[in-house]
Amino acid sequence: LSEGWREWPGLQRWIVAAGLGIVSYPLLFYGLLLPGVALGPMTLAALLLAGAGFTAWRLRRDWHEIVRFAPLEWAALGVFGLTLGTRLWMAHRYPFPAQADSLHHVLLTQLTAEQGRLPSTLEPYFPIPLDMYHMGLHSLSAAVMGLAQTPAHTALLWTAQFLNGLCGLGVYLVLERKGYRLGGLVAAVAVGLWSHMPAFYVNWGRFTQVSSQAVLLIAWCVTHTAIAGGPHLWQRRRGAALWSGALAAMLTAGVFLLHFRVAAFYLPLLAVSLGSLLWQQRQRRAALGHSLLWMAGVGAMSLLLVLPVLLPALSVYAASNRAMETQTVVSQEQLAEVMAGYYEFPWSSVPVLAARTWLLALVAAALVVGLLAGNRVSRLAAGWLLLLLAVGSTYRLGIPMLNVTNLGAVLIMLYLP
Repeated sequence: LSEGWREWPGLQRWIVAAGLGIVSYPLLFYGLLLPGVALGPMTLAALLLAGAGFTAWRLRRDWHEIVRFAPLEWAALGVFGLTLGTRLWMAHRYPFPAQADSLHHVLLTQLTAEQGRLPSTLEPYFPIPLDMYHMGLHSLSAAVMGLAQTPAHTALLWTAQFLNGLCGLGVYLVLERKGYRLGGLVAAVAVGLWSHMPAFYVNWGRFTQVSSQAVLLIAWCVTHTAIAGGPHLWQRRRGAALWSGALAAMLTAGVFLLHFRVAAFYLPLLAVSLGSLLWQQRQRRAALGHSLLWMAGVGAMSLLLVLPVLLPALSVYAASNRAMETQTVVSQEQLAEVMAGYYEFPWSSVPVLAARTWLLALVAAALVVGLLAGNRVSRLAAGWLLLLLAVGSTYRLGIPMLNVTNLGAVLIMLYLP
């Protein structure tokens, strides 16, 4: 529709398309706010076939260009395929989702498939409202359940493992976009095949978190490109510039709809990168003003897409925190024990939750070399890492409203930075 693929060369356009394909499901299902509107398997199949036919017709003269890849891009495709194979092999060998979280993921997949829309409660299983819960993943797993006619637990596991297998797409896209194609290939190997995260997520049923993280860096790359290049593109092709901002807003909204807390990991990356962009333009008022305008525009579109979900979630979150503040604490010792159990993680947990010691040492050495060399990607990663650790340590401030996540959730996503 947008012909935005022309702005992304080679394999980059396929990765951006994959990200947009993932987030289109939660955007579509969350957008069904009208009563009586449902997406059954026949409707979904018709939409997919119509989309495939339209795409094939629009790209009938460009298919040679679209499948032309450089040798290193073919190597990257091999790495992506191998990574995906390891994840799907686990789904084949262990066909039932593990750990406690998987139970409610299966129930939500079942309810979404049966109703053709995202449920507002876990009834008839449990009388639990879902205003504060992210259900973007279940729009995907329910679609798979209906289209493939599989049980809910099977659809959930294979959908989640497929998304887990795409964990290297974002890091490759960012590095190739910055001019480091070989570095992107090495990063895809490190994230997909060397690191035990996020592969280990399957043992915990951490399916919603990995689904959002699969598109996080894709969303950031598209958003940063839209804001940094939007003013220049506007002068040449206004329609393309508007589409660029709209696609960035869709991906940014998708990160939130797939997992609310992953948005708390995504926003610091935007803050570091866009802050750096504005700092570079501080002497050029016109460029600075244009960047601020595009930043506000993409932010407003993103907010518009998530507002119907964000407002109820924030309301419930604030109410639950107020309730916690009014509860009687038996003793400071008990409070300290609860806080330590959920929020504090000793250094010994880092090789378990983040990466093995040898990989941490390799990454630390590479980061030092990159910082000494003045590498912008290294500075970006270092700034993001520091902010992430700050987000995971907000409990130390003693302000319950800021405790959106714990350090454990941060440590298990450090494979991205």
